Amino acid sequence: MTDFYSITSVPCLLHESNIRRFWPKVQLCTHGILCTSCCWPWIAGQDKDGYGVFGFRIAPNRWKQKRATHVSWAIHTGAFPLVEQMLHNCDNPPCVNFWHLFPGSQQDNLDDARKKRRLATGTKNGKYLHPDKTPRGIQCSFAKLTEQQIRDIRLYSTQGWSQRKLGAAFGVSKTMIASIISRQSWAHIN
Repeated sequence: MTDFYSITSVPCLLHESNIRRFWPKVQLCTHGILCTSCCWPWIAGQDKDGYGVFGFRIAPNRWKQKRATHVSWAIHTGAFPLVEQMLHNCDNPPCVNFWHLFPGSQQDNLDDARKKRRLATGTKNGKYLHPDKTPRGIQCSFAKLTEQQIRDIRLYSTQGWSQRKLGAAFGVSKTMIASIISRQSWAHIN
C-alpha cells in the first residue's frame, strides 16, 4: 500500500472560504457529531461512480474540481495526495471521513478489492452468473467470423490445414485460429 506520508509538500490551495463551503455538504453522524467511526456521506454533487465532487476557487475566476475524498484529505493533512486514488476502509464511495480514507494507486485499489472479495472473478464473474446477458459469437459487435466459418475452421484443422494457412484464408490471426480450435473462443459452437 502507498504509505501515509506520500503527500505533496506543497500546501493545498484551499482557502478558508472553500473549507467553510465544504462542511455543509457533509452529513453529520446520527448522533450529531463528526466522529471517527461513522461514515460522513457527501450529500452534494457526485460523479458517475457515486464519489462526491467539490469545486473550489484557486484564483479569481478560476475554479478547480476534485473528488470530495481528496479535498477531505487535504483539509486534514494540509496537502493533496500525490496519488490519483483515495481508498476507503468502509467501501462507501460518498464517505469523506478522513479516518476512513487512505491514498493509493490503481493497483492498491485492485489489491484492496481482491482482499475484501469485492472483485467479480472466477465463477462470480457476470458471464458465469448471467450467461444470457453475455453476447457470444455473431452477437458480439466486433465478431469477424460467422458460426459457419468457425465450423469450417475446425473441420479444416482436422484435415491438416496449418493455423497460418487458416488464418490467411479467413482473414484472422494465427492466434485467433488456435483459440478457435482449442475452443477458448467460440466454445458454444460445435
